[in-house]
Amino acid sequence: MKFSWVLLRSALYAVFVGGSVIAQAATTYTVTDLGTLGAGQSLGRGLNGLGQVTGFANTNLGTTRAFVYTAGVMTDIGSLGGRVSQGTAINISGQGTGFSEIAVGSSTQHAFRYSSGALSDLGTLGGTHSVGWGINSAGQVAGVANVASGSNHAFLHSGGVMVDLGTLGGSESYGLGVNDSAQVTGYSSINAPGPPVQHAFLYSAGTMMDIGALGGPSWNSQGLAINGLGQVTGISETGAGGGQHAFFYSGGTMLGLSTLGGDVSAGLAINNVGQVVGSSYLAANLVQHAFLYSGGVMLDLATSLDPISGAGWVVAEATGINDAGLIVANGFKAGVGNRALLLTPVPEPSSHVLMAGGLAVMAFVARRRRRRAQAP
Repeated sequence: MKFSWVLLRSALYAVFVGGSVIAQAATTYTVTDLGTLGAGQSLGRGLNGLGQVTGFANTNLGTTRAFVYTAGVMTDIGSLGGRVSQGTAINISGQGTGFSEIAVGSSTQHAFRYSSGALSDLGTLGGTHSVGWGINSAGQVAGVANVASGSNHAFLHSGGVMVDLGTLGGSESYGLGVNDSAQVTGYSSINAPGPPVQHAFLYSAGTMMDIGALGGPSWNSQGLAINGLGQVTGISETGAGGGQHAFFYSGGTMLGLSTLGGDVSAGLAINNVGQVVGSSYLAANLVQHAFLYSGGVMLDLATSLDPISGAGWVVAEATGINDAGLIVANGFKAGVGNRALLLTPVPEPSSHVLMAGGLAVMAFVARRRRRRAQAP
């Protein structure tokens, strides 16, 4: 009897230790080349919770078009009339936003909303140009548009109306991300003496709030993405001689995320778990690698690619991450060129050992109970 309990305790210990190892082990990512629309290259910009991707790619007609990638198929979603369109963000319903030339031969670009197979022109704030950079689950779009004076202002387009979000006191602002609570992040020039300064902002319930910079109020920062909790990531100057670092902003505090060894990093996307992806220079400041920041650690994604599907790929930036941990990225491979990539996390082999160990313990306990029931 005593021996049996020793075996059971040993088995349980193996399960708990195995779980600890899994929690600490780095995830491996399979790499899927999303292809092109017939020629040249592609770039991925946005990812939703279902693994759909948007971005832009070259076609065999010599045009550049926004795409939506779903279940292995890249679809050209057209334009507002011109030869060029680009997708920048996609929501859980497959609605997207971005920008497009409005006519062949025209350099004028307007923000669009893509829904049910069609693009809608979102207009401007009285000027000539606009760009959609973020879209939430309600189809509200955040971006930047010209006002009549020619300055750029952040906007939120909702219910058919483009609303000017104003600035932090300066002349210009740029909206770059929006969440389901209609909170917007981006950056704005501020009204301050000395050289021009831009600060990241968080717009919520009609108010644009300056969230500062890592180096202090006289240094620049940009909010590039926001999650459902109102947490923001982006890039900020860290002070004299300190470079520019990705940051994580939450609850009034901006945390610098450092780099992969060089002087520059940028947080390009953030999920609801608080994981950040982006791009950073390595020590030599000559090569960029995509990173994943999770649990206080910045990981070079080049070290976590599956050796078969990831062979030959140099992944320079990660531009989206969903709550399941899927990542959209952009990379280069000799003989292939620049491509949008989908990085899919796969279970560690030890997870199967963990499951087997747990089942073994359950089986042991069940046998023990049956024997007790059968005992005279």
